Amino acid sequence: MPTLPLPTRFKLKVAVALECVREDISYIRHYRRNRSTHPSLKTVLKDLNETGYHVLRNCYDRAVCAEIRSEIDSLVTNFPDRIEVDSAHSDHRIWGGERASEHIRAFHDDAMLATFARAYLTTDVSNMTTLAAKVVAKPNNLGSGGGWHRDSMYEKQIKAILYLSDVSDDNGPFQYVVGSNTKASVLRTLHLHHGANLKRFLSEDLEAWCERHGERIETITGSAGDVILVDTRGLHRGKPITSETRHALTNYYSAAHRVNELAPDFLKLAKF
Repeated sequence: MPTLPLPTRFKLKVAVALECVREDISYIRHYRRNRSTHPSLKTVLKDLNETGYHVLRNCYDRAVCAEIRSEIDSLVTNFPDRIEVDSAHSDHRIWGGERASEHIRAFHDDAMLATFARAYLTTDVSNMTTLAAKVVAKPNNLGSGGGWHRDSMYEKQIKAILYLSDVSDDNGPFQYVVGSNTKASVLRTLHLHHGANLKRFLSEDLEAWCERHGERIETITGSAGDVILVDTRGLHRGKPITSETRHALTNYYSAAHRVNELAPDFLKLAKF
C-alpha cells in the first residue's frame, strides 16, 4: 500500500480541503431552490445523501433496452474508429451516443432524471453527454471505467446509469463504496491513491482498506430497464466482467455554471 510522509500527507489534505470549500462556495453562489413535487424525490435525495446512490427499478421498458443494445452492437461493428476501447479490448465506449441514436437521445433528454440531478446538486444542470457502452468478458479486464476511482474529489457529481441488459454478479455490475461521496471520505482515502492521479486506486489497496475500516462495498445487480442515480465523487467501478456482455447508458450531468469549463473536454471525446 502506498505511503506518504506525514508532512506531505498533511499538505495534500489541506490543499484538497481548501479546493472542496472553494467549490462549495461556487455552488452556494449558483443555488437554485428545488420546486419539484415528484413523489419519489424525497426518497431519492435521502438515499443519495446518505449512501451516495439510489436505484430506480423498472424505469425503462425492456423492449426499448433491447433496441438500444442492438444499436450499440451495430455502432461498435460499423464504426470501430469512433469507439474508445481499453487495452484488454473489453470496455467499448461510444461518447456522444445521443448523436448516434434517437433512442439514446430520449434517455439523454429524460426530464425526470434531470429533475433529480438538479435537486441533488441544488443548482441548474446540463447533461454534457450520454455514454453508450458495451463491456465484454476478456482476460485481465479491469471492468468498466478501468478500476476503482472517483470522477471528482472537490464537488458532488451525479450520473444516471441505465442497465440495458440484465446484470448479475458475473457480467460487470456497478460497485460503490457506500457513503464515500463525502468530503470526509475523500480526505480519509487520499493516501491510498495510485500514481499521479489522486482519483485512482488499486483494487487490492482499496478493498483491504474497506475491510479494515468496516466500509461496505455495494454490488448493484439488476434488470434491463433499471436506472442507478449515483454521486460519482464516491468510490466506484464496474466490477471486472467474467461472463458474457453488459450494455449500459450513462448521462453525465454537470452544474450549469461549469458547462463552459467542461464542454471542450467532452467535445473532444464525442465522435458522432
